[in-house]
Amino acid sequence: MEAMTFGNTEYSLARISIGFFVFFDMGTMILLTHGIVKKSQKTPKKEIKIAETYKNDYFRRKQNG
Repeated sequence: MEAMTFGNTEYSLARISIGFFVFFDMGTMILLTHGIVKKSQKTPKKEIKIAETYKNDYFRRKQNG
C-alpha cells in the first residue's frame, strides 16, 4: 500500500482487483448486479451464478410487469 500526503491529509492507495457483473437490457440500459474484490484472475463460479440469477430475475419481473 502506498501513502501520499497532500497538505495535512494523508491518502493511502491500494492495488486491488475489482470485478463488476453487468448485463444489458435492449442495448439501452446497463444494469450492475454486484461487484467483488478478486483474489485471483479466475472469477469464482459462485459469483457468476449469482449474477445469472439476478439477470434472470430482472427479466422475469420485467416481463410480468
